[in-house]
Amino acid sequence: MKRIAAFFSCLVASTLCVLLGQPPVLPAFEVASVKPHEFPAGFQVIGNGGTIRISGNRVTILGNLMGLVMSAYNVRAFQVSGSPSWTDKLGRQQDYDINAKTEGDGVPSMDEVRRMLQTLLLDRFQLKLHRETKEIAVYDLEVGKNGPKLKSHVGETNAPEVPSQAGSPLMRMKFSNRSIEALLPILENNVDRPVVDKTGLTGSYDFTLEFTRSNPDLVTRDGPDTDRSIYSAIQTQLGLKLTPAKEPMQILVIDHGEVPSDN
Repeated sequence: MKRIAAFFSCLVASTLCVLLGQPPVLPAFEVASVKPHEFPAGFQVIGNGGTIRISGNRVTILGNLMGLVMSAYNVRAFQVSGSPSWTDKLGRQQDYDINAKTEGDGVPSMDEVRRMLQTLLLDRFQLKLHRETKEIAVYDLEVGKNGPKLKSHVGETNAPEVPSQAGSPLMRMKFSNRSIEALLPILENNVDRPVVDKTGLTGSYDFTLEFTRSNPDLVTRDGPDTDRSIYSAIQTQLGLKLTPAKEPMQILVIDHGEVPSDN
């Protein structure tokens, strides 16, 4: 009931702002601190971060500007382009710790936190961006001609296993009660272009994927180790396939950003 009341209060406030010619009130954290995150010497950072954790009305977020934008707008790395020059530090982007509290005692939804993070990026990072639609090269993830080999999950939810190496560079990844969406970042980390789900599979599945991890810039789909590549693995083990294609994608272009203020 509190969340419904809050929604209608926000709706009324936004309507009044429109009628009075004022900008609408944006959802925001009650309090939030933004501080640079310093990793230990020699620590290698892989990826952009942007990890959101919600505990009660407390929210913690770690990531560089690219990762924060990805989290705030729920997009993948290939859907964000442009970045202010100040984000490049020692060959990588600066990471930030965000510790925030939402109003009231209720637990905010992930969608609510994303909108609050958008406001924080606007206020603290002076972020300005625009949207463009571009046609880009992708792989369409499709069902193979003999159908999927995925087992529908039955029973309680089990935590997914941590990817393990069985004699480098062999990777074995076990998924439990996971959607096809969970497979996409794994594929994108091991191929040379974004992956779009075109399988039409909407259930939760248990499956294992084992493949040879190689540099996607050096290995082609017809290379010498194709029989153990991720391209072959998803066909033989999951009954899926990657088909080269071009798809129109909405891209977020970062036009401007500043070193964030702390408070």
